[in-house]
Amino acid sequence: MSQDISIIIVFELTAILAGSTRDWSRFSELGICCIPQIILEELEFLTKRAVSDTEEKTVREFLRFFPNSDWQINQGMTHHASLTATEGENLSKNARLQLAIAESVYYLTLENPHTLIILVANQQNLREELESIEQNNLATLTLAQFTQWLRTKQKPVNVSQKIAGLSNGKISPLPPPIKNINSNGKTGDENPQNYSPKAKVKNKNNTPHSIISGLLAIGGFTITIMVAWYFIQPKSFQQFWQKTGLPSIRLED
Repeated sequence: MSQDISIIIVFELTAILAGSTRDWSRFSELGICCIPQIILEELEFLTKRAVSDTEEKTVREFLRFFPNSDWQINQGMTHHASLTATEGENLSKNARLQLAIAESVYYLTLENPHTLIILVANQQNLREELESIEQNNLATLTLAQFTQWLRTKQKPVNVSQKIAGLSNGKISPLPPPIKNINSNGKTGDENPQNYSPKAKVKNKNNTPHSIISGLLAIGGFTITIMVAWYFIQPKSFQQFWQKTGLPSIRLED
């Protein structure tokens, strides 16, 4: 049944920059190739800020290759306690990039529980952080391990183990459609599921604001009624006002 398991392969920046059009075209032989939205944005940034002419050439080559390829984009991200940096920690750009990649990969594992998600990354700490989550449909590889698999057609041990685990689970023989991946930057689902705790916090913060606005509206309405009463029936208003114990309001004759 293992041949029925779908595979999504996610590439981080250095894995892409180490290849060429010929390599990128072959990568999809092993599964659906995907990059997080933030990687595409970083590649576009590097067209003007690459550290070398060679890097800039590779970036531009990939951006020419990508639109007409079958590679796809994942725009979703999901927070996980073990992936979130310590509060107040000053992260470097590279650290923020790796965190975003990890959250993008984690999102895919939740959205596609019957699909094996493979991250190809050369950063050991990024691979270790994702492996610490212990998702049964997640595996990580170095670029060297991935290219060896592509060349020999022999699955790495951890990939074979994950496929076997998914095959032995209660899943349908034919894998379900891949969810929440957009082709070449085009919008997919109009309302993709968002697991971000930040969004929930923002909604909660709206509650006090609504209460204050309501109280101010009630207060303004009450003052308007009192003023109208004062001018329409001044004596009646004065009698009421005296009963409140507040300072008297002098009526004009």
